[in-house]
Amino acid sequence: MLFHEYASDVNRRHGFMLPVEEVMQRTGFRSVYAFSEEDALLIKSRESSKGLNQFEVYSDRLVLDIDTGDIKDVENIEKFCNDRDLTYSVFFSGSKGYHVEIPTKPKASIHLPITHKILADRISAVVDKSIFRHGSLYRLPGTIHKKTGNPKVLLNSVEGLCVLDFDIKTPEPTKFNPVEIEPEEDIKWALARAGGLFGQEPGLGNRHACFWKTAKSLFDAGFSDEFVEELLLKINESWANPKEENEVIRAIRGAR
Repeated sequence: MLFHEYASDVNRRHGFMLPVEEVMQRTGFRSVYAFSEEDALLIKSRESSKGLNQFEVYSDRLVLDIDTGDIKDVENIEKFCNDRDLTYSVFFSGSKGYHVEIPTKPKASIHLPITHKILADRISAVVDKSIFRHGSLYRLPGTIHKKTGNPKVLLNSVEGLCVLDFDIKTPEPTKFNPVEIEPEEDIKWALARAGGLFGQEPGLGNRHACFWKTAKSLFDAGFSDEFVEELLLKINESWANPKEENEVIRAIRGAR
């Protein structure tokens, strides 16, 4: 039996795990990836969603999050699926975005999220890559969006003859050269990094990582949670295509 993490609100996570079949009958949020019963019991006992990237995860679908607000981006993905006779479903998120689910051959691996990220990038450059993490949450159908009051609804569903298949990619170890930074330089560097983001929006798919890295550098420099959250939310507001506030907060909390 497989389990998803479930939360009624994306900002209220306590490692609450439910069987896949039960989660799919609820509204709220579920983890993008499923966990084995043994790992789910461990996560539940911790009452925390931290450290999920240590576990092997499972999935039988590729989830694509498109938050550009442009239906043409969705149509391009639909064409990709139709050209390959793939089954897929398209959902309106309840705000400006769309979710596309493409059934796949069932896969299990600790490297499944990064493999999905590589695959999604080949399908569409505008997909939000931040969802491809062990701990990402995903809005369930029928869930009401807090800002708009609109529910997530199914827009289109196509039954194809084929199921998407792929090989698991094992990432190579990251190589880097550590740089010594004096404590007082930490503060200057962190603030300079944050200041450079005002009005300078990163490419789609890179914004979550950008918020996480900036928050991490600010925390390491000694800035408070309140300061970091207020600053990064203001940066987000300065962008032409801002992320949802709860997604910014999620990136900040992940860096703490």
